[in-house]
Amino acid sequence: MFEMQDDTLTGTLSSVDVATKENLENLVKVGEKLLKKPVSRVDLGTGVFTPVDRMTNEEALIKYISAQVYIYYSDFYGILFHLADFYFFFFLTL
Repeated sequence: MFEMQDDTLTGTLSSVDVATKENLENLVKVGEKLLKKPVSRVDLGTGVFTPVDRMTNEEALIKYISAQVYIYYSDFYGILFHLADFYFFFFLTL
C-alpha cells in the first residue's frame, strides 16, 4: 500500500467540502510539494514523521505503480495463457 499525507493543512485546504477553483488549485500545489518530499513513516511512539529512504514520494509512487502494472499484466497474460491452453485441450478432445 502506498499513502501520502500532510497533517499541516489548515483552513479551507483541510476541508473536503470546499470545491472552489481557488481551493482546488491550492490543493494541486500542496500535492506537488508533497511529491517532492522524502518518503517517511510515522513513529507511532512520538507521532513524528521520519525519513526512511533517500527516495522522494514521487519516485516511490512511480516505483509502486510500475510494480502494480507489472503484476496486473503478469496476471492478465497468465490467465490468457491458461485459457488458451484450456481451449486447445478442449478442441483436441472433440
